[in-house]
Amino acid sequence: MRIAVVGGGPGGLYFSYFWKKRHRKTHIDLFEQNPATATWGFGVVFSEQALEFLSADDPDTVAAIAPSMESWKNITLNLRGESVEIDGVGFSSIGRLELLKLLQARAASVGVTLRYDTPIGSIDLLAGYDLIVAADGLNSQVRRAFEGDFGTSLSYSSNKFAWYGTTKRFETLSQTFVKNELGIFNAQLQTLVSHEQSTLSVAAFLGLVLALWSARSAMSALMTATNIAYGEREKRNFFIQVLISLVLTTGAIVGFLAMLLLGSLLFGLGMWRFCRQLE
Repeated sequence: MRIAVVGGGPGGLYFSYFWKKRHRKTHIDLFEQNPATATWGFGVVFSEQALEFLSADDPDTVAAIAPSMESWKNITLNLRGESVEIDGVGFSSIGRLELLKLLQARAASVGVTLRYDTPIGSIDLLAGYDLIVAADGLNSQVRRAFEGDFGTSLSYSSNKFAWYGTTKRFETLSQTFVKNELGIFNAQLQTLVSHEQSTLSVAAFLGLVLALWSARSAMSALMTATNIAYGEREKRNFFIQVLISLVLTTGAIVGFLAMLLLGSLLFGLGMWRFCRQLE
């Protein structure tokens, strides 16, 4: 059996993984028009009951995503300046991109063929498949191709929906209602990232060190080429060579930044004088 899954979101990925895990002889191709690292929206929320259903059928996947999830046993309602906390309402959330990465890895581990950056321009391209799974979202091309068969209906409402990110941490899943002259607003507030932001700083520091070391390698190669050009034999040991190349590399970077700064100052001074002459 050959199955084509159109759409690489959580639904398409999980179906592909779960079906392939249960039916190893099935060939599954998943087509996604965007890159593997692209996503729309920040997170996915599971109710406690939904996780229980999932755990009953697929405990391994729940175990894989659980360490990356934020969980609450209550929900906070904010209305008319008052906050009410309701317990016994279990929810868990995970960053959407993190969930996609986990599901991509699980789908690939069972042999699903993931084809990213591959838009399906026409359903005719999938003619050789026994089953087509439409997981391509709101603007599903598969659904549009079979609107009559599916009995599709479409209506537009006036309410708006938007995602926003903030560094503020929310201790519970929260629903906040605000009414003003523009209408009624509802904000669903949740924490999606459990690790501290210092992780980003560490990653940036390591990236800077790696970039500096790569630049040092280029400077070391230039020193070697200079020795060859002048017929000189390198007499300094490895550690001295590394130290000299690091000093020269750092000096070159500082000098370049100083030139940029000086150029910007001179340009700004010239523009200031020019504007003064126009007065």
